[in-house]
Parts: sequence; C-alpha cells; structure tokens
Amino acid sequence: GVIMKIYDNIFDKRFLDEYTYRLRYIGWDSSNIANRITWPYGERGTHRLMGHSLFRRENEDMIHYSDNKDLSFQSIEMFYAIRGFVNKNLFLQHIVANLQFMGMDGTNHTDVITENVEEYSYILMLSDDFVDANEGGEFVNATLSETVPYKYGRVVEIKTSDVHRGLAFTTPYKPRYSVKFVGKII
Repeated sequence: GVIMKIYDNIFDKRFLDEYTYRLRYIGWDSSNIANRITWPYGERGTHRLMGHSLFRRENEDMIHYSDNKDLSFQSIEMFYAIRGFVNKNLFLQHIVANLQFMGMDGTNHTDVITENVEEYSYILMLSDDFVDANEGGEFVNATLSETVPYKYGRVVEIKTSDVHRGLAFTTPYKPRYSVKFVGKII
C-alpha cells in the first residue's frame, strides 16, 4: 500500500538555521509552475511559486547545479543524510527549493520524474521565524487524504506519484520554505 512517513529528527536545528539563512539569499525566480498546460514553454499551469533548482539530473552524466554550487553540494549532502536515515538505496534525481508567502498555496500535483520507477520525494519544511501551531504551512497528501502539520525541520516522505500540495502560512510576510529531494530506488 501507499504510505507517507514523517521524520522530525534528521537534522540539527543549528544546521537548519544556517541552511535557511543561506536559502534566504539565493536568486529566487517565479518559474516554478505546477501542472504546466501551455506549449512549448510551459508558462501556464495551476500555480506558480518562487523556486530555485539546486540539483537536476538530466541523465546519468548531465547534471545541472545552482549558480551557488556550495549550496547545491550542501543540499546533496543533506540528501545523503536523509537516504541514510530512511535506509533506502536512492539515486538522486532532483533537489528544488520553494518559497511561499501568504496567499501562495500550492495546487495538487505529483513529483513524478520517471514513469514506472520507484521514486520518493522528501519534503523538508523550513521558515525564517518561529511558527505558531495555528499559522498554517501544512503539507496535504490528497492521494491519502492526509494533512501533515507544519513543523520546522520536519521531513515528509511520499511516493512521487502521490498527489499533494503545500500550504503557505496564514501570517502576512512570513516565508515558508520547502526543499524537495527526489530519489529513485536502484
């Protein structure tokens, strides 16, 4: 069956604070579009968030990194920490960071990169400031009809085929970061 897992203790808080500080200053752009519907550029879809690609594998040999290679390499090391924690033999496909503000709720989408392959997404929840329990930021897995409350440093594991979305905080000007790590079983 389909199972979603939640991990709250993979990373040190101090490390996440430093990593989030670095995320704040990368070049965010509005090209992160879900469920693209127009051709050939895919400029329209169901929602648009601020995004930044840290690692994208085109194939075994071609890899795109962020202009901030140090941050890309640090993110790859984080993937290795996640992989060891969840004890799965995963081959890294993609790492992307998202930035949402109030009103920028995601829409339902999947993270599938390769059809008919066992792939997993690991979504890391981050923010600049302390977040109260009533400020939103939930992760919604529509496939399982389950909602995971926001918690700083929480990692949510899903199959890439799970339909899901991330909700922004309900407090104005409070950024919600999520970093998605995608790996396939080898």
